Amino acid sequence: MKSIKSNLNLFEKHISKKYINYKPPYNIVMLTIHQLVKIYEEGVNIHFKEKPSPKGFKGEYDPSSLEILIYTPAIESKSDGDLTILHEFVHARDDVYSSKIVYIQDIIQYEQETEQEALKTYKKKPYIIDFILQIYRNDNK
Repeated sequence: MKSIKSNLNLFEKHISKKYINYKPPYNIVMLTIHQLVKIYEEGVNIHFKEKPSPKGFKGEYDPSSLEILIYTPAIESKSDGDLTILHEFVHARDDVYSSKIVYIQDIIQYEQETEQEALKTYKKKPYIIDFILQIYRNDNK
């Protein structure tokens, strides 16, 4: 199990075509440092891919491998990349915090809500991106 407690001082299950394992954690509307620590400690990894997604995605979270994939050719700007990272971490958070399976039949609505949460986090907590990049950068040293 990973531990990042020393990094904290630097800062004051499967998606299918129509269904997703999802239970919102406590009606949270933004990612938090605490959630990111739990995601990290659960073993979720992030990889930046130089090749485009075969599905045409900017990013994706795979709960079976606990991997977030960011497809850099599809990223249009720094803010687009940051929002994509946050979007995928919301999916990872939802997977890590899910205690039971709930089937969401409106995947479009779920994706819109995920995007809204990523945007709200980006606007109100811009340091979250720095935190994510720092803990994963330290992990790869």
